[in-house]
Amino acid sequence: MPIHFEGKTVGIININSLEKNAFDEEELKLLEIVAQQIEVAINNAKQAEELRVLYKNLNKRK
Repeated sequence: MPIHFEGKTVGIININSLEKNAFDEEELKLLEIVAQQIEVAINNAKQAEELRVLYKNLNKRK
């Protein structure tokens, strides 16, 4: 399952099994939800870092 950030694939979640078709639709949907949550977390971290830099630069101007 790919992990996207700003329109680019930045990572993947890969779960393997020795059994063929080991994962059902519900499990694959759960994996998709986990990937989406990671994407949100990456985006939030990026925004938090941008805010930190902005506040740091603002304080330097004072």
